[in-house]
Amino acid sequence: MAKIVQCRVDERLMHGQASIWMQVNGSNSVIVANDEAAVSETQQQLMKVTVPEGVRCSFYSVDKLIEIWPKAADWQLIYIVVKSIDDVYKLALGKLPIEEINIGNVHTREDRVRITPSVNLSKDEKAKIKEMIDLGIKFNTASLPGVTKGLVDQNKLIS
Repeated sequence: MAKIVQCRVDERLMHGQASIWMQVNGSNSVIVANDEAAVSETQQQLMKVTVPEGVRCSFYSVDKLIEIWPKAADWQLIYIVVKSIDDVYKLALGKLPIEEINIGNVHTREDRVRITPSVNLSKDEKAKIKEMIDLGIKFNTASLPGVTKGLVDQNKLIS
């Protein structure tokens, strides 16, 4: 079965930071799991520009990724990018073998509180994170590889 080398929540989906992560996480495939991006050729073309040469890039709806995951090839080292806590929560409940989730960018909204300068969470999102922690999934808030400034303990994500 394929291995998930990293799973990242970022409302911007694929962009320059995502490309930097791919340089260090050892991925040979990236999957953008987002219902809107899965059907938008324009979004896909814009995101593919950030993918390093030689790395496969695929776009699926969240439900489609859950459906096809058992067919993923053994040689695949996959970097999954989702847009929201809701999306990654569905993947976790869909039994994808996610060990750790990087929450990179969740924009501010009226119902959210600031956790880090780039991570804001609602009560509902915190409850979903708590459920995933209870499933054994770890969380981090690193914006880039090796950056420790602004990191928070995963317990702060649910308090």
